[in-house]
Amino acid sequence: MAETLVFGSSSNGSGTFDLRLLKHDIPAPGTSQVLVKMLAAPINPLDLLVLKGQYPVKPQRTEQESSIPGYDGVAEIIQRGANVQNLAEGDHVILKKHGLGTWRTHAVFDQNELLRVPKDMDVYTASIVRMSILNAYLLLQNNAQQAHPGDWIIVNAATSTVAHFITRLARLKGLEVISVIRDRDDASRVSQSLRRHGSSAVLEERELPHAQVLKDKKIILAYDAVFGEAGQRLIGTLSPGAIYVAYGFLGGLNAEAKINIDQGLIFLKNITFRGFRLSAALSALGDEEQEALLSVFSKQLQEGQLTMPLLNPVEWPNDGSIKALEQAVAGADSGVLGQHKTIFTFRDA
Repeated sequence: MAETLVFGSSSNGSGTFDLRLLKHDIPAPGTSQVLVKMLAAPINPLDLLVLKGQYPVKPQRTEQESSIPGYDGVAEIIQRGANVQNLAEGDHVILKKHGLGTWRTHAVFDQNELLRVPKDMDVYTASIVRMSILNAYLLLQNNAQQAHPGDWIIVNAATSTVAHFITRLARLKGLEVISVIRDRDDASRVSQSLRRHGSSAVLEERELPHAQVLKDKKIILAYDAVFGEAGQRLIGTLSPGAIYVAYGFLGGLNAEAKINIDQGLIFLKNITFRGFRLSAALSALGDEEQEALLSVFSKQLQEGQLTMPLLNPVEWPNDGSIKALEQAVAGADSGVLGQHKTIFTFRDA
């Protein structure tokens, strides 16, 4: 039997999500499809926005007429259709696009919806590689072409996995990274951890944009995962000619979240403002190019050039109970500072 976590319209109004765990037969693949068993699937901030009905890309797969969440993860192919050419049983694969539903034990996907990952990449890494490591790589590749060793960049939501890999990859380019975290009581502990992973300086949001450490720094690039006031503070740190990139909205997708762009920023400081969407950036890459990048990341991880952040694995229950899954989703949505990314792991993974 297979199990699939599904959800209702958004939230049931009680502060919890309308999640249900369905049992059903394991599906059979069509001639151009593969059957997979999930190995690991993270709970990303994007997934929480999907559950709240606030993300523009809606789930594309359903079970018993209910939407299947989970936009990232890694699976193993256990059966393939007669016309499948480039994938084999035993291959580990990730999804090429959002909305295909990974919070389930088994799934059928079209062969052209999947990308093979190196078998020597552990399942935790593989489950976040597309929306974390590849995301960070493309954020740098598409926006830091003019950066030189010794230049400074600034990144908020610095404890996130994407920011973690932006920092590691930027350091490989010789860039200096200022990491911005939310105001907190344990800022010193978090700062020490971020510095161990490559941050050159760590600031709380309240210190921007006038922190002493920022003086005389030529900050050429800002990565904003929050938007709104947090993004405005980043903009205030930028040097003339710098680039501001908004790539997320952890502060919530709502009309009140905005940044103010005045004449000084445009005409005097000549700041460039950009938005970044991973789906659009990935569409410019072919399968072979993406697989080659995944192999590079795998090698960098093995050699210690890249390091994994701490993660919070939650085992998919084997008793058919939904409680642990509900608690994991609620915990990821709690907003508690210092959380590690939660990843569902599956039996026999």
